[in-house]
Amino acid sequence: MKLPIFSAFKSLRPIVWRLTAVLLTLVCCTAAFGQSDIQQQIDSIKQLIDRYDQQDSIRQSAKERGVLMMTYYNNFMNDQYMAEVDDQLEWLETNGQWNVYYLVRGIEVLTLIHMDKLQTATREASALKKHAQQRHDEGGLALAYLGMADIYSASGLYREASIHYRKALSLPKKMSLYYVVLDNAYIMQAIALLQLNHHEELLQHCKEWEAWLRTGIVGDDDFFYCRLSNCESLRAQALTKLGRYGEAERCLRHSEEYTAKVHKSGLTTIANYNLLLSRCTYFLAHRQAQEAMACLDSMNVLLPPENDISEERADALIMLGRGEEGAAMYKQLLTEKDSTFTRNMNKQLDELNTLYHVDELQMQNKLERNRFAIVIVVIVALAIIIFITFRYFAVRRMARLKAKSERMETELRVAHDIQMGMVPQKFPAFPDHPELDIYASVTPAKEVGGDLYDYSIYGNHLYFCLGDVSGKGVPASLFMTTAINLFRVASHQQLSPAAIAKQMNETLNENNASCMFVTLFIGRADLLTRQVELCNCGHNPPVIISGGTPHFIELPFNCPLGIMSDIEFQSKSFDNIIGQPFFLYSDGLNEAENPLQEQFGDEHILHLLATHPFVSCQDTIEFMKSEVARHTNGAEQSDDLTMLCLKIG
Repeated sequence: MKLPIFSAFKSLRPIVWRLTAVLLTLVCCTAAFGQSDIQQQIDSIKQLIDRYDQQDSIRQSAKERGVLMMTYYNNFMNDQYMAEVDDQLEWLETNGQWNVYYLVRGIEVLTLIHMDKLQTATREASALKKHAQQRHDEGGLALAYLGMADIYSASGLYREASIHYRKALSLPKKMSLYYVVLDNAYIMQAIALLQLNHHEELLQHCKEWEAWLRTGIVGDDDFFYCRLSNCESLRAQALTKLGRYGEAERCLRHSEEYTAKVHKSGLTTIANYNLLLSRCTYFLAHRQAQEAMACLDSMNVLLPPENDISEERADALIMLGRGEEGAAMYKQLLTEKDSTFTRNMNKQLDELNTLYHVDELQMQNKLERNRFAIVIVVIVALAIIIFITFRYFAVRRMARLKAKSERMETELRVAHDIQMGMVPQKFPAFPDHPELDIYASVTPAKEVGGDLYDYSIYGNHLYFCLGDVSGKGVPASLFMTTAINLFRVASHQQLSPAAIAKQMNETLNENNASCMFVTLFIGRADLLTRQVELCNCGHNPPVIISGGTPHFIELPFNCPLGIMSDIEFQSKSFDNIIGQPFFLYSDGLNEAENPLQEQFGDEHILHLLATHPFVSCQDTIEFMKSEVARHTNGAEQSDDLTMLCLKIG
């Protein structure tokens, strides 16, 4: 039986490569200050900054500010970094120190990634990219690309990560201040290519990486030989995967030679660890399980893990005839990955909730201040009116306010009617296709909203979508109009759902000064083969009812449309969907709250669909609307509510 030999770095502890970057900067800091205690280093840096400020040495002060922020970053002092970053950026921008300015902004993105705040990190990286493009600053642009690459890498999207690492490395390398960042890009690109199994491309990348290292930009000999050892280890991994074992063995010997030239203990640990990992992969490829196990045991001595579980050890156990232990280890690995994913998603939701409440409080304070100002103006105006002729002016003012209010109400009613006319309202939707049962409903929280749905038939394909624009009111309704028109144009071209998402995303990103976006679910059903292809762009997961049992459909993760350009989208196909109803909805359903602020909830949706027999799509939508009304019990609707139900055959 052929055993799966996984990429060695797939199970590599992230702290190893993090430590590599940390050690480089610590080398720089130690050379500058000669102190081992980190707090003493920080105090020394701040004293230098004060001294240079007093001497009006702007460039020296800027450099030390960059070293200070890098020290925070490399010692995981995230709170201190975030507490000082705004003040440092303001000083650097005021004094025109753009190299250090972009370095600090780039490190801010990396800090947010380490704090698991990927949404905030994405916004900061996008803002950094726009700022650097406006100033035509290639160093800032490289840092923006590197930040986005690390975001994709943290999300497991190695293809997109590799594209952005390549963009960062394609810019000019004559930026001595950024050599730490460029070195990080080289090694992370190598790991991304290894994850993607692009082994030939990895070999070319290692060649370019080694040439860059030998330019002499890295002044520390220990770190230089450590990185050469890393490069040879990764090259050996790629050659092993390609079956070029003789060349792989030579690379491993070179790695050993370079490792022997490293004398600092921390760097020696890193070099030896990576060498052992490459050796382990080499032994597994030759089915030398005992030697592979010995490498893994030695790695655990160098950097003791939280638990002795890895895919390499599972492979070795299976090779040794201990199949049950290997299978149990794989099962535990999958369980840990699932739990890690769940924890990360919960952290992202917590961050979004925090940001939402902060923005809400700021808006509330602003409204309170405005109300107070209006009250003062009204009191003064009333006093003047009373002394002149209260009745005359009061009546005229009330008449004007009433006319203005009526005019606004009329305009909003017209806008509501126009927006409702944008989505199909005629049912049955396709009288010529009796095999199709489709029904949809949209209920805006205000007179106009940002939810949308659409469906149409072109050739033998039914295209349908349901989405939710960020924000509410008039701005969301305008963005919704643009999105639904773009969907109709793309579906008329009979593109795939992933291609429709990409085309819409590129257009929505153009001149998007308000930074709005739309979560969108796109589907295409073949009316002849009954095959359906689905693409979910950051929207709620759809529900399919199979054999009377509803469940959520798992689809590949895609970003919402309008957040960032130049990204690819993924879809998933299902073969035969005859007689299986689809149910799509916006977050106005599962997040609908009653007077006690209890949400409707995803599990409640599944429970209702399971207990209510399916009669028709219209019956299902009307039933869910009545259940939402019963749940909210008169509470004010806080978000647009949109639902779509579809059944073929």
